[in-house]
Amino acid sequence: MWKKLFLVCLCVNPAIFGRELLPPFPDKLSVEPQIPSTFVMGPNPDLYAGVIWGEERAIERLLETHKVDDIFFFVRLSGDIIQQGPTTFSEEGTLLHRLGLMGCSKVEISKDFWDKHPILIATYLNPAGRAEYRAWIGLNSCVGGWVFSVTFQYPESQQAPNNEQLAIWTNFLNSSSIKS
Repeated sequence: MWKKLFLVCLCVNPAIFGRELLPPFPDKLSVEPQIPSTFVMGPNPDLYAGVIWGEERAIERLLETHKVDDIFFFVRLSGDIIQQGPTTFSEEGTLLHRLGLMGCSKVEISKDFWDKHPILIATYLNPAGRAEYRAWIGLNSCVGGWVFSVTFQYPESQQAPNNEQLAIWTNFLNSSSIKS
């Protein structure tokens, strides 16, 4: 029985509403992430190692210099948090404490939904005092508790994103309208 279910899931189109932003994967989102239309998928996409969503030139500079000097999203399959039910994640009850143990401060944890996909959101200052933004998006996977971990990256020369940069993250988190 599970083999049939797995094969059906593998037939899902990996494109996000006409934009190739993810490599082939058994599950898809029922919501189109709100990211700038100029963002593309970076080279060598691998959901285990990570996929970059950003402007083409910004991705090229990142690969050339290994320095973050623009904004982008880093998307990968979560290695630490899984979806346990339609609305819950592992670690959601301990994430605040766990980040505190890592030396993070001003930790804010919240939950939201993209249609049927639960989202666990963390905003905090890392031990160096730099603002960090991360979200875990439950895929309601037909195979298991798959979750996308999405990290918002901004120029490393800044301690926090400016309002224009932060609006891109906020718009991404507000991708709740149903698309089909």
